[in-house]
Amino acid sequence: MKKKDVTKGLDPDLFASNLDDDEADNEGDVTPEDSASSTEAEDDSAAAEDTAEEETTEELADVTESTEEAPEDEVEEEAEETEEEEEAVAGEDTTSVAASAADDSSELNDETDTYVVQRGFTGEGGKTYHPGNVISVKCKHCALWKREWLGKIRCSPGRRLDENTVMHEDRFSCGEFFICKEFSPELTTFLNMNLAEIVTVRKMIPGIKKILQAPEFLESWVKVHNYSGDTSEAFINAKGFILSFSSEEQLLFSEEFIRQYAKIMTQRSRTKRPPRPKFEAGDWVTWVDSTSKDRVEGIILSIGRGNIYLAGVKAYQTQKFVYKYKEWKSKYKPEITRKTARP
Repeated sequence: MKKKDVTKGLDPDLFASNLDDDEADNEGDVTPEDSASSTEAEDDSAAAEDTAEEETTEELADVTESTEEAPEDEVEEEAEETEEEEEAVAGEDTTSVAASAADDSSELNDETDTYVVQRGFTGEGGKTYHPGNVISVKCKHCALWKREWLGKIRCSPGRRLDENTVMHEDRFSCGEFFICKEFSPELTTFLNMNLAEIVTVRKMIPGIKKILQAPEFLESWVKVHNYSGDTSEAFINAKGFILSFSSEEQLLFSEEFIRQYAKIMTQRSRTKRPPRPKFEAGDWVTWVDSTSKDRVEGIILSIGRGNIYLAGVKAYQTQKFVYKYKEWKSKYKPEITRKTARP
């Protein structure tokens, strides 16, 4: 998942701002001056309410008179129009529910953050997601959605993050962090940890990120070194070995041997590669002709100034061939059939 820098998301100091909400909830003391001013405000509001009631009564009387004078046909037409409007609204609600129940695969696009499910989980509505499924990063898939932490539910439908952003289950509302619901048991453990454990987890994040990035390094290494084994098994074995060190002292004393041993093994794997064929004048060779695509047999006459000169033999006797040497060597699959005798 790529991390967004969202200005309309949660404040950078999200946790502090949420804790301020808690403090605001606990404010309830009132001074005598505030009490007097509130009493005056209540008297003013009561007078305003009496005036509003009188005006409302007069308006209701006017409406009643106009309704009594209206023909029955017009009343029926208005009732029919109201029913049609209600049906239209119900149709829109049904459509929106059906759209929200559609698979996440139909909602994925280049602008949507995505997440690859690792272990699987059951989402809202009872839908099951399996390992390998690609889902959109949304609040409804987050383990913090509608969940209480530090004594309060902080991610819920309709909560206003700022004047332009309201939380909704089908959005990545905060744009800052996402913990998939498949991680709910571990999140419960984390939320119940003491402070020492929590700060230790934070300290470990850079190290575990490096370990989890190792498969990408392994894939790039394999492309260069022509590794034929199972890369996933190699990563699991390597990870198991390195995580078996339970103290920094163990790793520090072992580090130099591990580094040197890896260096020697890398050098030996290079020496085991078969030597590349060296083409010389007088060698009998075959290659794929660039025009006929047939395999041609010939003798190398000379190699110089970036070109290779060959003379055909057998079926291609008396024919001469000239190629760019690097192109002939890389594209036309040359093979030596008889090596020339060196003096």
